[in-house]
Amino acid sequence: MVSLLCALSILGCTDAALGAAPARDRAGLIHFARAADSSFDRFTQAPTPAQQAWMRTKYWRMRTYSPYFDSRTAWYSGAWSYRNAMAIYPNAPKPEDWYLRDAQGRKLYIWYACGGGTCTQFAGDIGSPAYRAAWIADAKGDIQKGYKGLFVDDVNMQLRISDGNGNLQWPIDPRTGSPMNDQSWRRYMAEFMEQIRREIPTAEIVHNSLWFDGDADPYIQRQHNAADLIEIERGINDSGLRGGEGVVSLRTLLKLIDRLHAKGKGVVMDASAPTHAERVYGLAGYFLISEGRDAMGNYQAGTPDDWWAGYDTDLGEALGARYDLPNGVIRRDFTRGTVLLNTPDTSTQTVSLGAGYRDVDGVERSAVTLAPGTGAVLLRTSVAAPPVPVTPQPPAKTETTIDAPTAPNVPTPTATPTPTPTPPAPSGAPTASISSKTGGGGTSASISRVSGKRVKISGRVAGATSGKVKLVIQRKTSGKWKTVRTVAAPLKKDGSFAKTLTAAAGNHRVQARFAGTKTAKASRSSYRTFSARRS
Repeated sequence: MVSLLCALSILGCTDAALGAAPARDRAGLIHFARAADSSFDRFTQAPTPAQQAWMRTKYWRMRTYSPYFDSRTAWYSGAWSYRNAMAIYPNAPKPEDWYLRDAQGRKLYIWYACGGGTCTQFAGDIGSPAYRAAWIADAKGDIQKGYKGLFVDDVNMQLRISDGNGNLQWPIDPRTGSPMNDQSWRRYMAEFMEQIRREIPTAEIVHNSLWFDGDADPYIQRQHNAADLIEIERGINDSGLRGGEGVVSLRTLLKLIDRLHAKGKGVVMDASAPTHAERVYGLAGYFLISEGRDAMGNYQAGTPDDWWAGYDTDLGEALGARYDLPNGVIRRDFTRGTVLLNTPDTSTQTVSLGAGYRDVDGVERSAVTLAPGTGAVLLRTSVAAPPVPVTPQPPAKTETTIDAPTAPNVPTPTATPTPTPTPPAPSGAPTASISSKTGGGGTSASISRVSGKRVKISGRVAGATSGKVKLVIQRKTSGKWKTVRTVAAPLKKDGSFAKTLTAAAGNHRVQARFAGTKTAKASRSSYRTFSARRS
């Protein structure tokens, strides 16, 4: 329990006492964590010694997959082995009592990529001692093969279990014979993560969990304490993050990260930022929170073929914590530069810097103009120069402007992330409006009338750049909703979609459902109602 006790800062524990936690570096240094999925195999299949050395230099950590990467730990020692906390894959059947089931005994699934009566992953019973023991034995085997640690996916403290059509279900708890409720689920997950930590004490452990669940719940606190790093999917590049201080705001995320830091934890700001402006924004966000144990990643511009030079930036030592300028822009200063970030849902702001700064592209800057949801990373041209105080200025047309990302933040979501549902009666099935693993992003939908029976359904899937949404149209008949039509709407590169439909006269509602891709988790919108006129 040493690492748990040392999480209390008042004990004054040293870095060494944190056990498997990463050693602390200077805050201005980038730790790049690469997602080495199958698309990355071409770089690791048979790399030359020079290519191996390049990856060791550029990649602080890599999220890899056993058994493919087992032989490659000999030349790359910073690999995390991917493990899903509760997935049982159809091609790797397990003992029948390891599966979560509904009241009729049918196997249930992890709520992801569902349709046609099946999903990609069955849901394992994380409360089962046998399931846990086998999982941990496999994970120990990975560490013995040279992996530095474990990347544990789907450490969800919300119960997200479904049937094969994506309808949420409360599984029957094998230990009680009653429907499993959220409190039991959180306890099982927390105890499972603590057991992993206890039995594999030398492994560096990363949890991919839902950050917007916060950390007020005691079971979530226990789950956090069992990890060394917490994965933040999309990082600050999540288009579902809002301005202000709401549940899914950027500032709320930053404050949660501060509390994790206070407990000796690091975070992984993992993003999918295809444009230059989005990458600079993500980089600025990383430097705002970096305490030397954190990491960042990006799916684009992070391979040996397209490496972005901005990820080589070294700002030196932090001169303090981040702070707000009078115009609301967030700033943090370092010995070799400074970073600025304008949060979403604000107005464009110009910040005067004075002489002696250049941006990550080498362009000299005396001022920058930041649109909402953009940032700037600036290096001092003279390392010995002290930080130059900034004076907020109104937007000026003569200043260089940092453009907003091509995929802008989505409008304020119609619903916040799913609250903890109330356990149902044994005969009922749960209903909820589910967002994806983004910070409240997920899928949103709205309706505008065209004429008579024609309506336009439009919306956005946070983080998605391709794919389709399924629009499920229901009509109210005899006081009950009945599905009358299902159509597909293709997504544009910014994640938006639009479809004009003709509906029969009467009251209707529509829900947009997204099955998930590499860049965006499965999600669905809340129902939106409309009425179709007779003419």
